[in-house]
Amino acid sequence: MTVTTRLNLLIFGPENCGKSALITRVVTNKFPSRKEPTVGIDFCTWALPLDRLNRTTIVTTPITLQLFDLGGNVAYNEVRLEFYKSDAQIHAALLCFDAADRASFASLDIWYEEARSGGLAADSIEIALCACKTDQQPRTVTSEEGKAWADNRSLAYFETSASIGIGQDELVTYLTTKGLNQYQKYNK
Repeated sequence: MTVTTRLNLLIFGPENCGKSALITRVVTNKFPSRKEPTVGIDFCTWALPLDRLNRTTIVTTPITLQLFDLGGNVAYNEVRLEFYKSDAQIHAALLCFDAADRASFASLDIWYEEARSGGLAADSIEIALCACKTDQQPRTVTSEEGKAWADNRSLAYFETSASIGIGQDELVTYLTTKGLNQYQKYNK
């Protein structure tokens, strides 16, 4: 019997920034037709095809990603707090913002602090920053601004577009690799 490694990945950030569309693109390689905001939390499980990982990553068992898409509406704060707790066994996290929405970028400090004060510690859980909708015009947040924000917090930075399908493979490889490191800590 083959053992499958299950990695729990948390995706959070402001409402309508593109989190759900990014997840749909990653899992189905399609752009979703649905545009409604996530209510509370959405969850999907995806058996990661091993060929999607970077060739430098050595994986000997199948990996299933459990993706927790946290709704960005302020009304779902209590739900999000449950997933930030240290006992939630999150293996990696992704903080997203909309590169075509300056207010989305401006709210990152609030989101980052919510996650950290809720128990998601950047020093023990890998948190990466993702600019979504990078194909949208006009783009109001530059790559340099996003990278600087991430660098100031020692976070990895990625740029994606779910509508045209760019950036998600590098992001999945990174989060899976970091998630595997965290998984090994939990399962020693």
